Amino acid sequence: MGWDFDLLKSGKNFKRIDFDGEVLTLVPAKYEIDDSLAVQAWGDWEPYGTLTVNLGEEDLPEHYAYFNINMYRGPELLEVLENASIINGTQKTKKSGFVTYPLVRWNLEDL
Repeated sequence: MGWDFDLLKSGKNFKRIDFDGEVLTLVPAKYEIDDSLAVQAWGDWEPYGTLTVNLGEEDLPEHYAYFNINMYRGPELLEVLENASIINGTQKTKKSGFVTYPLVRWNLEDL
């Protein structure tokens, strides 16, 4: 998965949220290794961060991915996305190293 600047310029109407003093544009993508869901956030025409992590779980349902809780202000961003109904939490988590990542359902019709 690379950062696709051309996709951002394509004119598609992506979901935007206010967070961390910026307007972030949320762009769905795919991880190259297994074609699973990735979600990127862009701020002012430059990458802000990847909001998902690929933990190698092959049988995730469509629209599900682990949220990158370990990113800068991850817990706060998770709350903003839940309040905006962009994601729905599940009870499932997966530990990788010292971090426990929550599995969420991304409401892609909103992206």
